[in-house]
Formats: sequence, structure tokens, C-alpha cells
Amino acid sequence: MASVGSEYDAQAYWKEQDFQTSARLHLQHWIWNYQLGYQVHRLVDIGGTRPLKIADVACGNGAWLLEVQRKWPTHEYHGFDLTSSHFPGQPWLPQNTNFSVWDLFADMPAHMEEAFDIVHIRAIASAVKNNEVQTIVQKLLGLLKPGGYLQWDEQDSSTLEGRIVSKSTDAKSSMKSLVAVQKALHAGHGMLWDWLHDLPSTLEQANCEVVVNDVFNPSPELSRAWADNLLTVCMGVIDRMPERDIPMPEASDLPESISRKSYAKLVQEAAVESTKGSWMGMNQVVIVAKKLG
Repeated sequence: MASVGSEYDAQAYWKEQDFQTSARLHLQHWIWNYQLGYQVHRLVDIGGTRPLKIADVACGNGAWLLEVQRKWPTHEYHGFDLTSSHFPGQPWLPQNTNFSVWDLFADMPAHMEEAFDIVHIRAIASAVKNNEVQTIVQKLLGLLKPGGYLQWDEQDSSTLEGRIVSKSTDAKSSMKSLVAVQKALHAGHGMLWDWLHDLPSTLEQANCEVVVNDVFNPSPELSRAWADNLLTVCMGVIDRMPERDIPMPEASDLPESISRKSYAKLVQEAAVESTKGSWMGMNQVVIVAKKLG
């Protein structure tokens, strides 16, 4: 019997996204901006007069890259993703900004090796299976010049939690049930979180100096933004759920089984709860490492 979540393909999911997903990525970027208060950490050397080459890997629609370009327009900017479906039109971009298709798990073109002063990546966790992050780390550091900076922004889904307004509705909260289902789906897909918690030491072992390891709790005043963002993610999962019932592990807040139909119903019920103040959110992590050598 297949475990729940085992049929989910992260790469196929991201390749098939549409304009609604791009809109969600803009919202997600806004949430990151609000939570962090910056796009590039102050310890990253970006504001000098020396022109830099900056890469955004798994860039999506380029929201982060374009905002950084606007603040520091003298540098050279490159966005990379496994699909071009979310890229802004090249004719409308500043001359110092371009986007290219490159799969992080594919071979690195020679011209990209140690070519960048700053490399940024955000929310790549769905591509990390069974804590196997070494390939991603090697590729990201392979892009960096010695002395360059890697800024890794990640959402820690191990801290994903449903929050409700009234504890009297706790036992029957669809939002909390949806969170429990999502965590079961993650586990079934091999989406574990030890790699994220161990990432600073992993980077140190890869000849880096970790200069930032910050954790941001989800801001309650962003409850609706968090709910809208994550419920939209769940909406995108519906069509990828199996039609048949799949047994769920025995745990509080979990239904006995889940199917495409029951999952869709749960998402809709959680969306109704969100109009009454319920939401779900998780910690956000920022790790900055300097490549030595």
C-alpha cells in the first residue's frame, strides 16, 4: 500500500503552475518582506560601488530579484528556475536583469561556476526528499565565488500550526485538521526537516562561515495573508490527490482516510473558517553563509 503523499511529485507540481500560482508567489514575497523587514540581510556586502553578480535560484516570478535590483541598480542580476512559465517578459526588464531556465538538479553550465558574488534561494523545501540536501548545497556553493554570500530563506513546516479564535471550536477545527493532513502528506512524501535544522552545520562542513541563523515566528497580524497563501497552496494540491481513499495515521486532528474529494472539502471548510479568524502559519528561517577559500 502506498503511503499518503508518496505519489506527489514536487517538480511536476511546480512545472504545471499557472498565473494564480504566480499571484500567490507575489503574496508570499510580501509576507517575507513584512516578516523580515529586508530582502538582503545587512551582513551581506551588497551596497558598495563594486559591481556584483547576483543570482536568485528557484526564483519563480522574480519578485525578490526585481525588488533587490530596484534598490541596488548597479549590479548584474540573474534569475534561474526549472520553468520559465512565471518569468516576467524579458523586453520589459532592466538591461542588467535576465531570467534563464536551469534545473538545480541538472548539470551546471561551465560559465556559471563560481560566477556569482551573492546567491539567494527561498522556499525550496518541497524539493528536498528524505533530508538529502547535499546536492542542492553543492550546486549553490558551486555558483558562488570564494568570499561570496549565500542567503537561504526557508519556511519550517515542522512548525506549521493551525490557529483558531475560540478554543471552544478546537476539537472540530477544519483548519487544524488540514494542518495535520498536510504534515502527514509531507511525511509520506519524505519531506522531513532535520536537514533544515542542521543546515548551518552542513554549510560549515562545506567550507562556509555561517554569519546569520535567524528564526521568525509568524506574525499574528498577518493571519489572513498566511491563511490565503497556504490555502492557495492546498488548492493547488487537490488535483494531485488520489481519488481513492488512503488511510491516514492515527493521530489527533487527522481523519481516518483522505481522498481527493474529502481533501477538497476540508480545504473549503478551512477557507470558511479563515473568514472567521482561523489561520495557519509557520516559522521562517534565514541562514546566511560566506564561502571561504
